[in-house]
Amino acid sequence: MGRMSVLLGFWALGLVLGIVFYYVFPGISHFISILPALLAAKNLGGAMVSGLAGSFIFLAGVMLWGRISRQATP
Repeated sequence: MGRMSVLLGFWALGLVLGIVFYYVFPGISHFISILPALLAAKNLGGAMVSGLAGSFIFLAGVMLWGRISRQATP
């Protein structure tokens, strides 16, 4: 399994988590509704924006974790 496939898997996991949190915590939909909708449906567009934001944050965390753990090994 290559590095890109692992990062793609973590990105997809972050996307799914972002979409789930959008529906679990409807309070964040107010902030997301300010952004332009990606698709015609307002809820789906907001969920996609939330999912993309979550996936990028999650991916940045995984990449930071990989960099820190690589430096810690002798």
